[in-house]
Amino acid sequence: MLLYRPVACLLLVPLLTSCAVIDAIDAEMEAQRRAQEAAWLAQARSSCEQFGFKAGSDALAQCVQTEVNNIKNRKAIADEAQATRSAMQQEARQTREAIENAAKKK
Repeated sequence: MLLYRPVACLLLVPLLTSCAVIDAIDAEMEAQRRAQEAAWLAQARSSCEQFGFKAGSDALAQCVQTEVNNIKNRKAIADEAQATRSAMQQEARQTREAIENAAKKK
């Protein structure tokens, strides 16, 4: 029975360490998400107050919600554009490499 303990520890420690690292990364990502949402809320509230909405009013709350949704939509569009741009750049690199490789073979 004692022989199995060191083997079990050797097998389990990397898994447990990996889980701890994953948990830490998840916690950091959650903290970043919350900070981003707080920043969006502050930005939206500031914009709505500049538009003239009064603090504590239902109209301000509606404006803030609309502005936060608009911010999220703009971010989603920008993220999609960046992903598309990256994919196009990768495709261009692959095409260029294929052309270069074909030219070398001639």
